[in-house]
Amino acid sequence: MSTSGMERLVEEIPVLGLLGFHDELDHRTGRPNGSMRDAVQPVGEPDEAELVAYLDACQVLIDVMEAGRDVITGSSHRHSSGCSSLVTDGTWLWRRDFPHYVETHHVPVGWASAVPWRSTATTRVPEPRAVTRKTPFDAATLAQERNRPHGSWGRPRKPRKT
Repeated sequence: MSTSGMERLVEEIPVLGLLGFHDELDHRTGRPNGSMRDAVQPVGEPDEAELVAYLDACQVLIDVMEAGRDVITGSSHRHSSGCSSLVTDGTWLWRRDFPHYVETHHVPVGWASAVPWRSTATTRVPEPRAVTRKTPFDAATLAQERNRPHGSWGRPRKPRKT
């Protein structure tokens, strides 16, 4: 594929929107969705249960093996295991524990205020490689066996004296 063809392909890849990336989850400030403590609400949206079910049902993109705690209360929760794994529906990207914060602390999902994620990594295209057919592979294997040094490993061992 030519360089210009690859550039066109990269331009056509959809950009994922980020949901629920709050300051407290990364121990740094300036995350796309601001402070989670500021986003906590006393009651949730009317369709909160459906949103939580939707967020729980999407595909894990990157699975991280770790344990975490609720950043508001410090307690463990149903998404403590693998909490910073990344989940997507193909349009949006969020952490695996984001549904917990929506359900428990009524943090708004923020579809309208989500910031798009843009990768700065360049796309690497693998080099083409030759595929060996069965006949040349068998011939190479036979030649390799013939070139093995003759050692004692081909003969059975003598039994040990007891």
